[in-house]
Amino acid sequence: MKTVQSFLQQTDPQLLIDNYLLKYPLELEDFEPTKTVGEAEEETRQQLLNYLKQLKTMEARENTDGLIFYAYHHVEDGIPEPSFGLSTVNDLVEEGPEAQMFSFTYTLQGNVMGFFVAENQLTTHYLTELLVDIMHELTFFGFQQEELPAAYQHLIDEDHPLTPVEDQQSLPKTDEWTPAEQRIVQQLRAWEKQLAAVSRAAAIEEIVDHLEPGANW
Repeated sequence: MKTVQSFLQQTDPQLLIDNYLLKYPLELEDFEPTKTVGEAEEETRQQLLNYLKQLKTMEARENTDGLIFYAYHHVEDGIPEPSFGLSTVNDLVEEGPEAQMFSFTYTLQGNVMGFFVAENQLTTHYLTELLVDIMHELTFFGFQQEELPAAYQHLIDEDHPLTPVEDQQSLPKTDEWTPAEQRIVQQLRAWEKQLAAVSRAAAIEEIVDHLEPGANW
């Protein structure tokens, strides 16, 4: 099973950078006012190119927990969009759709480079988007995660455990929604949640069905 680093190494870096900037456009206020838009973009592209080289050449840690990225669908503005899950292979096999999903915001880049990437149909289709998501998440504390030790220590000092994001099902309080409209929107949200659950279950089933028999995860 291939790792994140393997897929980064075999993917055109310009394709990744183009898609990165499409999803995460330049924030011009982060640059000196004397720089033109073209200069700011060129500087960002060079920074991303150096960052990609760093990810592709660093030592990838052994994936002892068997963590694997995979894609499934959710609905956004009526259009199917990819969501990306991170679970252990053992959980996918034993728990199926109930498998726990993990965040990797506070994870070392070298660890994430060793995580597996599923090769089911949806994940393969959205591979570029997944890699861009991973790239972006791993810059949350700097391109070299230079701010990560302080951030992690802050969590310990403040005793703030990492908890899953709660599902937001309630509608904002407003006089613009009639009771009939509220019922319809709640039903739409329930259907969207059901679609994501069905899509995730199908993706997990496909991943598990194609696992190497007897492999040790």
